[in-house]
Amino acid sequence: MQSKHLPALFNPASWAPVVLVWFFLLLLPFSRSSELPMFIMAILGGILIWKHGKAATWQGGARIFSLLFLCIWVPIALSVPDSLWFKKSLSTALTYPHIYPAGIYIIWMLREDLARQRLLKLSAWLLLFWVFDALVQAVVGYDLLGYAYPERLNGLFGPDNWKLGLSLAMLSPIAWEYVSRQGAKWQLALAWLGTAAVVLLASNRESWIVFALATVMWVWVYARRLGFHPLKLLTPHRAACCRGRHWRLSGQPEIRPARGSVPGCTGFQLRRVEYRRFHAIAAMEQCAFRAGKPPDQWRWGTGLSLRLSRVCPVGRYFHQP
Repeated sequence: MQSKHLPALFNPASWAPVVLVWFFLLLLPFSRSSELPMFIMAILGGILIWKHGKAATWQGGARIFSLLFLCIWVPIALSVPDSLWFKKSLSTALTYPHIYPAGIYIIWMLREDLARQRLLKLSAWLLLFWVFDALVQAVVGYDLLGYAYPERLNGLFGPDNWKLGLSLAMLSPIAWEYVSRQGAKWQLALAWLGTAAVVLLASNRESWIVFALATVMWVWVYARRLGFHPLKLLTPHRAACCRGRHWRLSGQPEIRPARGSVPGCTGFQLRRVEYRRFHAIAAMEQCAFRAGKPPDQWRWGTGLSLRLSRVCPVGRYFHQP
């Protein structure tokens, strides 16, 4: 069936599913009004699951979402019988599953690149408006809706809804992603500083932790997209540690490798022997140090000798006590 024959809410190329998902974010600061678009998406997601079955729940990102949902909901359900607040726990366990079909609907609709770009743009501008409104409240004392600065910065969420910090910490990578694609580097840095300031002034330790994790994960992805591998930062440190350990071990004649050629070994095999022997020396050194034995009492295990003998005939290449 072609997409043009589908209803608008099931057509990823139309604006309807994008606006429906965006309305959830738009209504999020205003108490429980965001449950209305969530309820609609849950019904639409249930229709998708009924029509497409495994294709909707176990392909692509839907598989990861399904596993994560089970990891959260199953412990909630298992903790209900011995809960101290049984009524509340039971209500949470019964109402939480409506999130799953809503999430399936969002993943299904965002298969189209056009829908992803539209939702990214709308969501990013909304989050940046949250940041601007909160900063106005921090500087002037009132936000754009007239809410006064309460005990903690809360912006559009009002004086009795303390969710700005945590919500912004979880959703801020959306704004960073959009600015990184459409803006300059200084604009990206400004967007990060703005969100960091709002999360910090929200005075919620949970939101600080989430924001730190979101920053690390998004920066990792962004760096790899630019062709830079963050793991390479660890290479100089590891090389320095290896040099220091080799210098420490080379001063002990009992375990220093002998100079010269090794009959029957190619250069590549010899380097492999040196590498394995070096790490074996390091491991033995740590074990002997913990046991309190001096270097002249260190001995090699037969397992290591057998493994080395399979590489090449090492002979007397290494001095052993």
